[in-house]
Amino acid sequence: MGKYSNNRGRRPKADPSVNRYVVRFNAEENARFLSMFEQSEAVNKAVFIKNFLFQKPFKVFVVDENTRIFINQLSSLNALYRT
Repeated sequence: MGKYSNNRGRRPKADPSVNRYVVRFNAEENARFLSMFEQSEAVNKAVFIKNFLFQKPFKVFVVDENTRIFINQLSSLNALYRT
């Protein structure tokens, strides 16, 4: 009988991630890394590092306050026109 023969507990993964690496940053590198991580809006830091290492594209959203104000005014004007 195997470890999971009684259908209890978590099923084993088909391809488990068992290889791990450690990277150490100084204060300046850590600040730069955290700013890049926040811009990417990745789920967690491990996903961000994997995507960055294997050059998968990630999205960076920059919100311009003036553009947001313009869009709000434009949508309120559109709502006023509909009424």
